[in-house]
Amino acid sequence: MKNIVVVLCVFLCLSCEKDKLPEATTSGEDTIGMLVNGSKWQRKYGIGISPRSKFSYYNECGTLEIDARGRLADLYFTSYINGEGIYFLNKDFFLIDSCMGVSAYQKERYRTKYITNEGAIYYLADSTKSQLEITRFDLHNSIISGLFSITLINDKNEELKITKGRFDATVFMDEPYK
Repeated sequence: MKNIVVVLCVFLCLSCEKDKLPEATTSGEDTIGMLVNGSKWQRKYGIGISPRSKFSYYNECGTLEIDARGRLADLYFTSYINGEGIYFLNKDFFLIDSCMGVSAYQKERYRTKYITNEGAIYYLADSTKSQLEITRFDLHNSIISGLFSITLINDKNEELKITKGRFDATVFMDEPYK
């Protein structure tokens, strides 16, 4: 009986740990986590076409791009940033042509959005209802860390809230920092 209680306690502790978000660190650990409508979003790991989350910074236009790949849904957003502080998210990536040389038909890809595996798409409706706080902006070491919250809606006006978002990334940069 005593062994069953010990096994049960260990199981409960381990199951609580998997529901925990990654710590909000600032050392370039390549972590990302968030709550989606109060439930933990689960990051996807593995191999294949774009299986991992990507973090990029475009020096030319001062834009942070996050493409977070999850087991059940993906989140994509951009924001113009130039240091530590609080920023709004971009509803659309307006400078995409000059920053990345993307043609007009590809611009839909660069809208702030949350896409489920079932194909439901939620878009950022109002930039003022979402924010990004940059807690570390270190281009010399290619590290950007921050916190975020996002409110999105689908075509039926159903709201999706992302809260307690955090990331700590070693970012890809389009050109070396000078």
